[in-house]
Amino acid sequence: MATLVLGSIVTYKNDHYVALGYDGNLVTIIAPHKSQRKLRVKRGNVTVIDIPPLLQVAHTTGDYLVRAHSPRSTIISLTTNRVMNWSNDNGNRREILRKASEIHNEIHNRGAIQPDAFLSQYVKA
Repeated sequence: MATLVLGSIVTYKNDHYVALGYDGNLVTIIAPHKSQRKLRVKRGNVTVIDIPPLLQVAHTTGDYLVRAHSPRSTIISLTTNRVMNWSNDNGNRREILRKASEIHNEIHNRGAIQPDAFLSQYVKA
């Protein structure tokens, strides 16, 4: 069973969401493909999907969650808990994706399938 951490992909009511926070009882989730609306639901009502969570990337404008391997990735601000609607040529977007790609590549270069110790530097639980 996968562990719930910041950036985990979860299911709730047959749809996919990203976990933005967890206080021990309630999980804050967002469906970036649907809307900016955030939900707070009981932990028992979400199922964590067993895939790596989104990476947390520190940038000068704040911390962001992003999937590293796609130039079309959705970027979620951890300051506002909102999807960033930047154009593909936006400088902040390009820099955040570049940093995410570096983290992703370093993880894979280490040959780790579950690089918990390494990820803990970047992904806050």
